[in-house]
Amino acid sequence: MTTPESPTPEQHQGTGAHLGVDSAHRAASQSALASRFIALFAILGTTVSAIAVFVYGAVFVGIAIWDTITGGKPSEEGLKHLTLQLVEATDAFLLGTVLYIVSIGFFQLFIDSDVAVPGWMRITDLDQLKTKLVGVIVVLLGVTFLGKASNWRDGDDILYLGGAIALVVGSLAFFGFRAHEKH
Repeated sequence: MTTPESPTPEQHQGTGAHLGVDSAHRAASQSALASRFIALFAILGTTVSAIAVFVYGAVFVGIAIWDTITGGKPSEEGLKHLTLQLVEATDAFLLGTVLYIVSIGFFQLFIDSDVAVPGWMRITDLDQLKTKLVGVIVVLLGVTFLGKASNWRDGDDILYLGGAIALVVGSLAFFGFRAHEKH
C-alpha cells in the first residue's frame, strides 16, 4: 500500500536508491561467483600430486624391471620380488588416479561443468565425487592388502590387517548406500 508521500514501485525504479540496491546485489553475486576460483588451489595441488605420484611410480617400475633383468639368473624368488614391486607400483598408480579424479571433479564442480571428460568421469555434485572416490579407495585398499599378503611370512598380523581393511571397506559401503538412499 502506497501513500501519496511514498513513490510507487514504478517511480522507485528510477531513483538512485533502487540502482544502489541493484548494484550491491550484482557486486555480491559477482564476488560469490568469483570466489569459486579459490578451488584452483585444490585443483592445482591435486593435479601436481597426481603427476608426482605417476612419475614416481613409473620410475619405480623402470628400476624394478631393470634390477630384475640385470640381477642374474631368473628365479622363482626373483619373480615373486618383481611381482610384489609391481603390485606396490600399482598401488601408487591407483593413488595417482584418485588424486587425478579429485582434481578433475573439483574443476567440474567449481570452474567449468562442461569440460569434455568421458561419461564415467562426469561429476555434477559433491556426492558423485565422493562415490567415485570411495570406489577407487576400496580398490586401493584391496591392492594394499594384496601387496602385504604376498609378502606375509607367518603370524596373525595379516589377519589383523585384513580385518582392519574389511572394517574400512564395510564402513565406506555403508555410508555409500546411506548417501544413495537420501537421493
